[in-house]
Amino acid sequence: MLGKTKVESTEKGGVRLQAKNYKWYRYVALTQMVVFAVMHLVLGMYFAFVSSEYANHPGFTAKIDAHRIMDQIFAIVCFALFVVGLRCFYGLMKQKKISVLYYVYMAVSAVLPILYIAMSGNFVADAMVAVLEEGYPEFLEGDETGWIAYWVGIEYGAWANGGDITYESEIILDYLSRIGEEAGAVVALSDFNLNGLLKEFRADMYVWNTFEIYAIINAVLSVVFAVCGIFFLPLKKSKLFKK
Repeated sequence: MLGKTKVESTEKGGVRLQAKNYKWYRYVALTQMVVFAVMHLVLGMYFAFVSSEYANHPGFTAKIDAHRIMDQIFAIVCFALFVVGLRCFYGLMKQKKISVLYYVYMAVSAVLPILYIAMSGNFVADAMVAVLEEGYPEFLEGDETGWIAYWVGIEYGAWANGGDITYESEIILDYLSRIGEEAGAVVALSDFNLNGLLKEFRADMYVWNTFEIYAIINAVLSVVFAVCGIFFLPLKKSKLFKK
């Protein structure tokens, strides 16, 4: 009851759209909430029932549990956002007003993909460090960047046949240049751009990650709806709405 009361009080703090001139802004907001609600539903189902490419990665077996737990937490968050999106949609349809809850909903939607991508990258890097600590402890004290990139690629599965690639191969040098590491330099693993290297491997192997696709769609739609909002914003002082 307390939670319901708080939500209802939040909804009452919105901007009413009774005036005829506000109808286009209302249509834009309704479309926006439908699109985002559907995206959150699909994303929640993805996290809940479909393992990410890391979940069963042979190199991360028993070391990526934190990523699995995070996926489940984000699934719950996405399902919650789906419900909130529908509530905002219903409130706008019935009461014809933009509630404060709507702005909270859109703010969380904008932050969610950025937060997920950052956390995912950190969990994957931590899992790789755990793998390297077991198999290549010399990396922790310092080794040549080419060797680090080579063995990280082997563990990540970036190349199926490591015998065709050496630490001086062109592909290794290309990866090092892309992440800003000097070829042949001796560095400790803690000073090596492991996150950058894993990101490059990931991009080459998977091309698109499902959540990154969502993040791009999210960003594009947010910009589109923000621009629409500028033109159809329900402000009495706006020249667009003068009768």
